[in-house]
Amino acid sequence: MNNLNYNIASFNIRYDTPLDKGHSWVNRKDNVLKMLTYYSWEVFGLQEVRDHQLSDIKALEGYNYEGVGREEGSSSNEACPVFYKKDIFHKEAGGTFWLSLTPEVPSKSWNSDCPRICTWVKLKDKRNNRVFVFINTHFDHRSEEARIESSKMIIKWIEKDFSGVPVILVGDFNSNPEEECYKEISSKLLDAFKIGKVPHYGPIGTFNNFEYEIPWKSLKEIDHIFVNNHVIVNKTASIVDSFDRTFPSDHFPIMASIEL
Repeated sequence: MNNLNYNIASFNIRYDTPLDKGHSWVNRKDNVLKMLTYYSWEVFGLQEVRDHQLSDIKALEGYNYEGVGREEGSSSNEACPVFYKKDIFHKEAGGTFWLSLTPEVPSKSWNSDCPRICTWVKLKDKRNNRVFVFINTHFDHRSEEARIESSKMIIKWIEKDFSGVPVILVGDFNSNPEEECYKEISSKLLDAFKIGKVPHYGPIGTFNNFEYEIPWKSLKEIDHIFVNNHVIVNKTASIVDSFDRTFPSDHFPIMASIEL
């Protein structure tokens, strides 16, 4: 029981908006829930989760979650919740902070288009008492300055509080490997896609824009899983499942099989 395998994931589920018409949440909800139930990841982080979407997802059996919305009371409120299996893990600590100069209160900085948040949870496996930290975030889509400063902020926080603990950082970083944001994070953490014991399965890119026929080479590589050197990555994958030629989100979920 000393070294257990965990399947973890990150999934931008696309916020619910009437502009999506046929791709609005009411038409995708059942498929998203079926996907989450089928893969049954031990821990996963979601992005772009509006209040009513969170209400639907938290009804999943067997999970607890950590997370709050970035703009309480707003019609555009979104959360980055972390779900974890309650029969396996005990939560030792957790919370949400804002990616800004005032992280303790709802806020935005660095020309960010909207408030951005980071949700985290420190989990202990009840079976072997191993502890790790799972962090989930969603960086700003417009401001490169905000993405860079958010990267620096999270890395500094990890180094200060969790330098000796296994750490998994997931999310939609709105940044490909050529951008400074990605380089900032990967200078301190490891890209799980690149260090698995077997080659990555599926496309490296993840943003499909609900385009079923999109070539894999045209997918934007903006969703990532990073780990520190206390985590072993066995394998990774991008999940390209569809339902009657329709994707459940405009992003593919990504997953990793890891050991601590």
